[in-house]
Amino acid sequence: MKWTPAIVCVVIFFGLFAALDRSISPQVPFPLGKFFNPYSGFWANGDKKMPLNETIDLPELKESVAISWDDRGIPHIFAQNDHDLYMVQGFVEARDRLWQMEFLTYVAAGRLAEILGNKPQIVAHDHFRRRVGMVYAAENALKSVRQDAQAYQAVEAYAKGVNAWIRQLDESKLPLEYKILDYKPEIWTPLKSALVLKMMSWDLTGRNEEVQYSEIRNAMGGETTANLFEATPFKMEAIMPENIRWAFSPVDRPKAPDSLFSGKFHTDFDQIIQPEAN
Repeated sequence: MKWTPAIVCVVIFFGLFAALDRSISPQVPFPLGKFFNPYSGFWANGDKKMPLNETIDLPELKESVAISWDDRGIPHIFAQNDHDLYMVQGFVEARDRLWQMEFLTYVAAGRLAEILGNKPQIVAHDHFRRRVGMVYAAENALKSVRQDAQAYQAVEAYAKGVNAWIRQLDESKLPLEYKILDYKPEIWTPLKSALVLKMMSWDLTGRNEEVQYSEIRNAMGGETTANLFEATPFKMEAIMPENIRWAFSPVDRPKAPDSLFSGKFHTDFDQIIQPEAN
């Protein structure tokens, strides 16, 4: 039985290898072995400094493009044509925010359960987004963009840039969120850009309290209203300087709006409920 210890060690080794290569529970969605790998795991996602002098070869560029980062890490792109400008914009945005960009498309399309699991609240969210028709709205928006050749070329060039970044990603360069949730980015398409557009439109305008808040503000003043009601979006501040001087003369604000609607809105509800018999 001298081979028994060796056999036990081999079994333990392969057992650990198999266990570390897959998720062990819903609470730990990532494979421990991959996540703690010193070369490609989360260790590789340490803080990186902004590139000061770097040359990147993107074969689909028509001419050379220069990018400079300011002290806030915001990139400034200097291109010689529109195609290169939008392509590099896609590349740089994906470099900085790929997971956030793609996650918004999952939110908008009602696909969160694919990456977060079939929890009841996640499935309910996906059902809601699909009932609202976010994908349908994005598809219609893309149809409108296609009618403008120049605009659609910009959207396509942007997608090329995002995919150029995705193609050069290896396991070590994946954003941390992909490693935690154990999945990889999909190819970026113009439809994904349209989904982000619709998600941001919903986020910025998907409410109808403006009239009530305006009436409360007029009655109680700005400071009291700000103390009583949460700002929307929450904790977001404008980056425009307060002392900026605008090059236009403001018009006098009317005492009351002519109408809350763009056109006349008259409905006889009695005729709807009990229409006259012909």
